[in-house]
Amino acid sequence: MHGLMEKLLFKILWKTPNKHSDYYTRLLKAATRPYFLQRNEIFARAFEVYVHYKLEKKKYKNIFLNKVKYSPKFYLTLAEMKKAEKEFDTLINVLKKHL
Repeated sequence: MHGLMEKLLFKILWKTPNKHSDYYTRLLKAATRPYFLQRNEIFARAFEVYVHYKLEKKKYKNIFLNKVKYSPKFYLTLAEMKKAEKEFDTLINVLKKHL
């Protein structure tokens, strides 16, 4: 699972091995403290967007699971999330098998 998480975070943070993603570039500019750049926090906000996206695809609305807490610049855009959707799906499917 560690490898799947690394693959997902790589997809979120990098365009290529030497070039940050637009999301991470935006995050670097917007971060007012190191907290926003911690990998666990980046994952948490990305996961919120993923859950919102998956629920919306199924026509569900749940403001408890995906209530925006920070400025929108700290979250993946829909287009950015779609780029990482395959990696998220893979991670979630493996987690389901092990729970």
